[in-house]
Amino acid sequence: MPALPPVEYLVSFVDGPGAEWQLLRFVCDEEIDGGCRIMVELAIVDFDEDLDGLLGATLNLEAWRGEVEAHFFGVVHHVELLGHAEHRCILLVHAMSAFELCEQRVHSRIFQEKSVVDIVQEVLDEALGEYGRSVELGALSRGQSPREYCVQYLESDFDFVRRLLEEEGISYYFAHDPGAGHEVMTLCDANDQYPAAANIDGSDEFPLIERAPDLVTLESVQSLEWSQRLTRTASLRQDFDWLSPGAVLSSTAGEADARGRTRRAFVHGLRRYHADDLGERAQDRVEAGAMDSSTAFVVSNALALRPGMRFRSDAHADDGCPGEYIIRSLHHEGGGDIQGGLGEDEQVRYANELRCLDAELPLRPPVRTPKPRIHGAQTATVVGGGEIHTDAHGRIQVQFHWEEGAGFAEGASCWVRCAQSWAGPSWGAQFIPRVGMEVVVDFLDGNPDRPLVVGCVYNGEHAPPFELPGNSTQSGWRTNSSPGGGGSNELRFEDAAGIEQIYIHGQKDWLVEIENDTARHTGNDELHTVGHDYDKRVDNNQSETVAVDKSISVGSNHTETIGATMSLTVGTSQTVTIGTTQTISVGTALTETVGATATQLVAAAKTTTVGGAFTIAVGAAMSTAVGAASTEVVAGAKSVAVGATSDHTVAGSYSLGASTISHSAKTSLQLSAGTELMGKGEKKVAFTSDGPIESKAKTKYTVDAGDEFTITCGSSSLTMKKNGTIEIKGKTITINGSSKLNLKGGKIHEN
Repeated sequence: MPALPPVEYLVSFVDGPGAEWQLLRFVCDEEIDGGCRIMVELAIVDFDEDLDGLLGATLNLEAWRGEVEAHFFGVVHHVELLGHAEHRCILLVHAMSAFELCEQRVHSRIFQEKSVVDIVQEVLDEALGEYGRSVELGALSRGQSPREYCVQYLESDFDFVRRLLEEEGISYYFAHDPGAGHEVMTLCDANDQYPAAANIDGSDEFPLIERAPDLVTLESVQSLEWSQRLTRTASLRQDFDWLSPGAVLSSTAGEADARGRTRRAFVHGLRRYHADDLGERAQDRVEAGAMDSSTAFVVSNALALRPGMRFRSDAHADDGCPGEYIIRSLHHEGGGDIQGGLGEDEQVRYANELRCLDAELPLRPPVRTPKPRIHGAQTATVVGGGEIHTDAHGRIQVQFHWEEGAGFAEGASCWVRCAQSWAGPSWGAQFIPRVGMEVVVDFLDGNPDRPLVVGCVYNGEHAPPFELPGNSTQSGWRTNSSPGGGGSNELRFEDAAGIEQIYIHGQKDWLVEIENDTARHTGNDELHTVGHDYDKRVDNNQSETVAVDKSISVGSNHTETIGATMSLTVGTSQTVTIGTTQTISVGTALTETVGATATQLVAAAKTTTVGGAFTIAVGAAMSTAVGAASTEVVAGAKSVAVGATSDHTVAGSYSLGASTISHSAKTSLQLSAGTELMGKGEKKVAFTSDGPIESKAKTKYTVDAGDEFTITCGSSSLTMKKNGTIEIKGKTITINGSSKLNLKGGKIHEN
């Protein structure tokens, strides 16, 4: 009589057809970081239900041995009708965890600034919630740091979640909770978070009993094989941080084996965060590899053992086997006689096979879920809050056209770097794609988490700047004023044969700054048009050479200021025409030299004002012609020196006024008047000569004195007074009359 009670089973389907199911056999495979697959072969009498009623229902396979109870939960995903035997319908029902059904949910979406724990919970709350399930986060310490950017690209929820957990070093297993009525996906990141198994006596000890284990009252291990192998001993991870391009990020974990040999794996380009996390990832890779270095393969009848549980066994303890294990995977088999089915008197049997890990080794999931790769470039639309949305690094945000629920709003992606033709330290090219543009995005190493904008393309709403195909020979750039548009800067090249052209347009200002020389050559004509002011500054010398003619036209005023000397040389003639007034101001001296003749015509008045001395020197003749009046004002003295003769001809009257007038002639001084020559002195008129004085009139000579008239010569004199007295004095007075002498008077006295 066996001491160990047999295993009994009960099959039911939560939210499925209620019936009295008879278990023929079952197989279940489950593992940590894997799945839970259950296959049950059932018999039922007079089953007239539609098989569709089982699909999607929750299978509950309950097994118990005395006080030890185990449940196997799963969602039915496959039902097979095998046939009929002895009035019974034979069915094969396949079930799996609801998490594994997430393989049928494929998404393309983006998560930003969220931790892996938050992402996993968000994804599974939606995916598992439809099956009435949720995820148990437990006491996780890993996966709490937010990731800047995390992409699920054409990836099932199952692969996406499992990949993230593997990257963070977080494992999961399924706890089949009868209280919840379904399997519960449970996350762990440390060995002490895994529960201990309980034997019939409540302990976590499962002894090795190789023969007749049913005769013992405890569940036991029938065999244990201990396997060891060489695995990777170290890991080197390296990456590039574009924010610190001069420093290579590198981290090594692990050490040599007992023989001093190192088997190291080199991995690069797998950073997850802004901060350097390579050390943690390198250590995770070493720990994941070490789990395969020693494995226990166990056969037992213990219904209490499940993946993720810790248990103890004394099997081969003296041969160096560890005393405590963690179950990584487990294969269950149970039921009655597979060929004949269950008879009323047949014993129900159960057995399992385990693959276990030394409980002293950290259980770290290996990275085995491949990350999706984007092979080739894609296009996206630039998004943002304004016309130009960028950061200090020239990065932009884009809306990928493949994202579910695309909102085309600011923050649709992480900040994405833009490739430029040059990118040096504060020098290079800078073209920032603007909001609404369609850009070409490549992905570094095909990684969806590492987008890079490599260009822009035109589309149905954004046409090229030069209308095509008519302007197919034109190349160049045309910008758009921002904000608001309506203006542009442009550089265009026209390559059409015979009309080649370089066109430059600036919407507002043009600033050219050359540190050294500028040389420009124009083969034919050059035209400069300035709509307003034109300022030109030369800090040193300026030289201008015009091979033929030069014409300058100034619509209003023209001012030239020369700091020192100005020299103007005209090879032939020069004509200066002043419409109204000309003013020449010379601070010191002015010298004009004319090689031949100089002619100056003044149509109206001319005024010359000299603050100091004014000298005109004429080498030959000088002629001054004044069409109307001429006025000359000299504030001080004036001196006129004539080398030869000097003639003054006045068509009208000539007036000369001065306080004192002095005329001096070396030989003779002549005064001539066509009609009348008059001289007047308010007080006195005097004529003196060192020689003779002659006065002659052809017809009549009149001298008129108001009071007295006197002619004196030596001691002789002739005096006439206004009272009529005439007095002639002289030593000898002789009166000769060639014809007759008449004396007449009131009285004539003689001595």
